[in-house]
Amino acid sequence: MGRFLDMTCQIEPVLFDCRSSRYRVFSVDEFRWEDDASALLSKCLPELSEALEDEYAETLNFTDHSFFDQTTDKLLGGADTFAFRQAIWYYTLRLCGLLHQEYNYRNLSKYLNTTMATYIRKACHGITMAEVPAQEGADITQPHYCLSDVNKIDKNDFDNMGFELRPEERCHINIIIMEACKQAKLMYALRAVDRWERKDEYPDEEDEGADDRF
Repeated sequence: MGRFLDMTCQIEPVLFDCRSSRYRVFSVDEFRWEDDASALLSKCLPELSEALEDEYAETLNFTDHSFFDQTTDKLLGGADTFAFRQAIWYYTLRLCGLLHQEYNYRNLSKYLNTTMATYIRKACHGITMAEVPAQEGADITQPHYCLSDVNKIDKNDFDNMGFELRPEERCHINIIIMEACKQAKLMYALRAVDRWERKDEYPDEEDEGADDRF
């Protein structure tokens, strides 16, 4: 809990390493947004909890029933893009270390091509920690890092996501990524609060999220 109270804490944005020995995948079955995180948040900030529920639902479910071509015959139901939007959402959460057992991750390669997957990774972790040469007098035995925006999203990325898309569709994709990232961060924070509240009840429970990044 203390790591969330340290105002000097620097959290470097890095891709979640599923093979890391320092931390494990966050299994959402053990602490779900719908049942656990949202309920905990509603105890302290009920208005915020309700607003977030509506925000996430609107982000994931909003559609005009088309995919690039707005002339799609809406009388025939239009284009169903929910699986595409859902793949973006769950891939973003997966990059943040959250694993949903009920989602079939084979759908990622079915609905997201390599260019889109690369864009999502850059959107999640555009500002990264890059190793730089040690300055004169510094300890050369230790690596030195600084914030780098070498992987940040630029206009070329925005215009080339791997699919033919209208500008508003590209904006919607970025909103989905942003909201999924926000939910993932809230999940980690709220799980830490939950464990702190129950520390006497479960004194020996392992904290999967306690790694060097936090």
